[in-house]
Amino acid sequence: MAWKELAILSDNNPSAIGTAASGGTGVEASRYDHVHVIGTGAINASSMFASGVVDSSAIATDAVTSAELAAGAVNTAELANDAVTQAKIAAGAVHPSEMTIDSNLDFNENEATELAVENVTTDPTTTKPGRIVFNTADGALKVYVA
Repeated sequence: MAWKELAILSDNNPSAIGTAASGGTGVEASRYDHVHVIGTGAINASSMFASGVVDSSAIATDAVTSAELAAGAVNTAELANDAVTQAKIAAGAVHPSEMTIDSNLDFNENEATELAVENVTTDPTTTKPGRIVFNTADGALKVYVA
């Protein structure tokens, strides 16, 4: 098994955002602070939000009380299919330090935003395939493969 670098960062300027889809041909990754120019017609405000995306009756005030969120009160089966949405949770109601993840997470093809990869100064010697680290000593994002 070995560590493999995931990407080489490009110093090239990003392409402008267009109105047609393209798979692209680049083999390098972009830096976090790159900026795309939005082309005319790239965003159509009339189709940004479909009708019924937010159901106000499902976000009623006090629909969920603190007693209903006691330890063990909500299980993963009850959280399926958009049962809990960001709009239904008060700002600051859940803090990452209060969460314990002891099984796999299924993002259902959604993005993990503002995610920080584990930083290491040397590649770990004991691990399992699929682990991702950022080696701060050599500046490389790596995945462990079989």
